[in-house]
Amino acid sequence: MAASYMVEVDAAMAPDSAPPCVLAPALEAFVLALGTQLGSPEARLAGARDDLLDHLILGLCSPADEPLGPGWLGQLPPELRRTITTLLPVPADAATVALWREQTLGLRPGVGKPVRATGKGKHVTGSWATPSATARKLAETVLRPLIDAAEEADDKAAGLGAITVLDPACGHGALLAAARSLLVDAWQAHASLSLAEALARASSQLVGVDIDPWAVRLARLHLGTGARIARRDSLLEAWPDPGPAGFTAILANPPFMSQMHRGTARDARRQAALRHLWQDAALGHVDEALVFASACARALAPGGRLGILLPESTAATRDGLAARRAFEGLVTPTGLWRAGHAGFTAQVRIIAVYGTKGVPPSPMTTWEGPEGLPGTTIGPPKGDGAWSRWLADAERVPDIRVRDRAVLGSIAHATADFREQYYGLIPWVREQDAGARESDNVLPLVTTGLVDPLACHWGKRPIRYARRTWQAPVVDGVGLGLAGGPLATWLAARLRPKVLVTSQTRTLEAAVDHEGRWVPGVPLISVLPRPGISLWRVVTAILAPAATVWALRQSAGSGLSADCVRLPASRLADLPLPTDDAAWQAAAKLAGAMASRPEGPALEAWLVLARQLDTAWELGENQALAPWWLARLGQRRSGLA
Repeated sequence: MAASYMVEVDAAMAPDSAPPCVLAPALEAFVLALGTQLGSPEARLAGARDDLLDHLILGLCSPADEPLGPGWLGQLPPELRRTITTLLPVPADAATVALWREQTLGLRPGVGKPVRATGKGKHVTGSWATPSATARKLAETVLRPLIDAAEEADDKAAGLGAITVLDPACGHGALLAAARSLLVDAWQAHASLSLAEALARASSQLVGVDIDPWAVRLARLHLGTGARIARRDSLLEAWPDPGPAGFTAILANPPFMSQMHRGTARDARRQAALRHLWQDAALGHVDEALVFASACARALAPGGRLGILLPESTAATRDGLAARRAFEGLVTPTGLWRAGHAGFTAQVRIIAVYGTKGVPPSPMTTWEGPEGLPGTTIGPPKGDGAWSRWLADAERVPDIRVRDRAVLGSIAHATADFREQYYGLIPWVREQDAGARESDNVLPLVTTGLVDPLACHWGKRPIRYARRTWQAPVVDGVGLGLAGGPLATWLAARLRPKVLVTSQTRTLEAAVDHEGRWVPGVPLISVLPRPGISLWRVVTAILAPAATVWALRQSAGSGLSADCVRLPASRLADLPLPTDDAAWQAAAKLAGAMASRPEGPALEAWLVLARQLDTAWELGENQALAPWWLARLGQRRSGLA
């Protein structure tokens, strides 16, 4: 009978030799082949596959004499269980096992997200295993001052024993393991304990919580019986009792639950429960990682310290403002680590925010890159929840005073388009015919890559659109108009003089469509002047060096790279306007002349324009931004290449 359960696998199945990125797909292939041989109906296999993978991978880190446990695998015939344990006999450390599972259950290594099986199918959890180096850096920064203070106390053992470490989203226990290592060293050095005694004492100071039963079991295997690991929903259920001293240290790598993606968006019931418990900190589309930050700040003991890993984009989200303010109302931010990708397989940039409860604000320490190298010291937090300003300070973006003034929305309407327009246009786009004339009503399709400051390079640069390359793409305006419907109405509204603004650039960049014939491609923002307002006044308001400073301080961290500008149309409408009207008018006139030069503006013209706009903003010599702006603009973007 055992022969009927033999599964064809290749050498990549050998866990003692295969790297995780090879082993993970091999495990997936093994399970699929197994299901085929068992003759499982598709529905049964789909419902059981994750559970089988969990048991297979957990078996790798279980002691040799420990059974693989109950569940679907335990219900298989003994011969099949022996086949599985023969194929997967080698124990592995918890961090490697967690990575195997993350990659195996992802859509594909490094891109897909871990999932858990539920009664209604799969749900994306947004959970990512914490790399060991990142865990050590976070734990060292949070715990070292607490350990040093305990070592200086008269009763060192009492001081060390008062430290209680919580991880409310512990996963396989990487952060708690890093904390335990530090505590073990301290117990051995200053309390003369043996290694076994130090491990026992340190483990008893660890508390972990996770919603995933697989993670809870793996954390228990990883950390041993001394640590208290509970299965709970940390945002909706009470946390374990921290003891009389409270949680003096909190380390967290919470799930990254962006509400802009269908897989991680909350349903109405969870949204209502979070709002009931956390009020405005769970407002709207806030990422649950920020709700975790607020929860951690609330649970921290007086004098306690915390460090939490977050997507860098959460520093700038509008719906996250209340959660960030709640955090700052409970703890004082003391440090910022811009960790980049930090070794995560998630394709997001990571920051770590550090805080201490009950201390006055002071300049914040920063660290840079995955290694956590020392960065610049930035000013004390202002308690306004504007964490994008921390990132801008760390990036050495100049600071300017923006007093009350009119905004772009008072002279123009800024609007963005969406996927309906992107996909709706595809059937109406074609390459321009060699003999086409303007009267043919073929309309240039302009995308982000074609827009530079004061210039549009349609027909001069190729673009990618709808999965193909175009040299001079045009929209059949006549055919689309005759077809009617919402898309035709949208196109008619866009065919008017306007300013097109790019996104994901190092400065705000915009070009003028003075004839009103360009069709804006997503994600360009169309800025439509109100009656009587010059296009050139609008474009110079957007191109002003001070406008880029303002934008970076509003949005730092939300773009594709760490220092690019990404403003939605609603926030672009809040852009402050120049206050010296004569200087602004002179800048608008100069911009019109610069845009009309076939060979492009000269360097001297860009410098004059930047200085004129500094004057229009009434910045003064000490706050002049022209040199900084020109350096960020670069030669290609300014047409100087």
